[in-house]
Amino acid sequence: MRTQTHTLFILVFLLAIAFLFSGCHADAGTIDTDRIVAPEVHSDNTQTHHADTKVEPVKKAVVSRVSDVDKTDYLDAINAARAETQDCGSAGVFDPAPDLRWDDRLGNAAWEHSDDMAQSNTFAHDGSGTASDRTAQEEGLGRGSHFTERIRHQGYTDYRAIGENIAAGAASAQDVIAMWLQSDQHCANLMNPNFSDTGMALVEKSHTDDGTYWSLELGGH
Repeated sequence: MRTQTHTLFILVFLLAIAFLFSGCHADAGTIDTDRIVAPEVHSDNTQTHHADTKVEPVKKAVVSRVSDVDKTDYLDAINAARAETQDCGSAGVFDPAPDLRWDDRLGNAAWEHSDDMAQSNTFAHDGSGTASDRTAQEEGLGRGSHFTERIRHQGYTDYRAIGENIAAGAASAQDVIAMWLQSDQHCANLMNPNFSDTGMALVEKSHTDDGTYWSLELGGH
């Protein structure tokens, strides 16, 4: 009887230990794949081009919302990925692509959307339509802005193709690029050789669902 009581005590003790540790989780900082929205690529085929009458857009001075240090960090992460062959799953295998160059207009469009998502605690390609959705407010859209509208609003209008990737929860540029490479269409956007320009931004805000909000804008002429 004493042996049975001793055995029962040991079992109860082990169950208590198992229950205690079942509530402990290690978070490696990964992003829930449900928090990555499929990217969109937009090609503008509605413009008529005449080689002898082409008018170059007037470029205004752009004040960047992204620091020079961050620009270098983001470009290094993006171009390191593009320097290698990438298997983008259902989107195909992509050969190494030429380096992208930074464009402040795309960087500002990325910052605008990341800030909008952070301030409104939302996560979508469409803007929130609230006060933090600057393009929607300044253009009087009466709805959330589309990424094509945000890019044009920042003055990037001389393009043949544009695209956007977004993510939430990643801790660094390297982390978010790695996550995009694991998502077929995000990977294809990142490796698309038709893109030549980019801008990327992170906005952090505590007491939101995800804490960090990333936007990557891509353009090609």
